[in-house]
Amino acid sequence: MSDHLAYLPTDDEPVNPDEQRLVDAILSRSSNRFTRILEVMKEPLIAGVLFAILSTQQSSDIIAALLPQKRRSDATTLILKSLLFTMTLFVLRNTHAVFRDA
Repeated sequence: MSDHLAYLPTDDEPVNPDEQRLVDAILSRSSNRFTRILEVMKEPLIAGVLFAILSTQQSSDIIAALLPQKRRSDATTLILKSLLFTMTLFVLRNTHAVFRDA
């Protein structure tokens, strides 16, 4: 059983501006429907474009040119493309964490 809300400790101090700004940022919604759609679709669109770029023959040729002659195979190229896709998507997803204080 959990405690009743009336018995939980509360703080009577007013909310400071930093906390209020944080709550407003978390709970705010975009007023424009198109903006909300773009926010939701941003990551799948980036992943799709990245996948399309890595699916081209030119990217296969570039990766094959970087490999030693003995290591060139379709499986090796596919593994390297998968790793490149994963790392690039990870960096793009987490760029905001790196530059948030800048």
